[in-house]
Amino acid sequence: LKIGTWSYSDAMNKKQLKYEFTTSKTIGVRLVGMQIYNTSDQHFYYLDKYYGQSLSVEGFYKSMTDFLYSGKRYRWELFPELVKKLKELREVIRKMDSYRFYSSSLLIMYNGDDPKEEHGPNVSLTSVVHPTSDITMSKDCDVDVKMIDFGNTTHRYCVKDPVKYDGPDEGYILGLTTVINTFETFYKDS
Repeated sequence: LKIGTWSYSDAMNKKQLKYEFTTSKTIGVRLVGMQIYNTSDQHFYYLDKYYGQSLSVEGFYKSMTDFLYSGKRYRWELFPELVKKLKELREVIRKMDSYRFYSSSLLIMYNGDDPKEEHGPNVSLTSVVHPTSDITMSKDCDVDVKMIDFGNTTHRYCVKDPVKYDGPDEGYILGLTTVINTFETFYKDS
């Protein structure tokens, strides 16, 4: 997920135009890729950034809830821990004065092996998504959230960015809040 309402700082406003017509501008988050393991047919399904760019707000919400669908059931047991981790991250970002996380991403991972199915596929998504990466899930959880892609991050003391920001990154907070509300609403309404 690309989080935030801006892709570049005011000083580097290079790619802002593509955000104008996506969910990034309105709800602070855009789907840029997703891989889901369907335990029913034992296949991975991929959605790319072009799919994400074409989504309406309603389509984004549907895609986010589909992310936790195994092909047989929603992984309800993951929702509380996922929302907890997202809220913890939001609180950390709220305390970070002057930081702007332009064009950074949020990686959400969970193990595709569904423990409630009798004959699960015994597939770890992290080993398939990042076979040579050091991005791994915490060993003591079934779902993990990581911030990635910091190439355009800036803050008040960054000499390369002449714009000096105050307060937390409200665009990033909006995006996190959207993701939290999406999962909370779906969990409560189902």
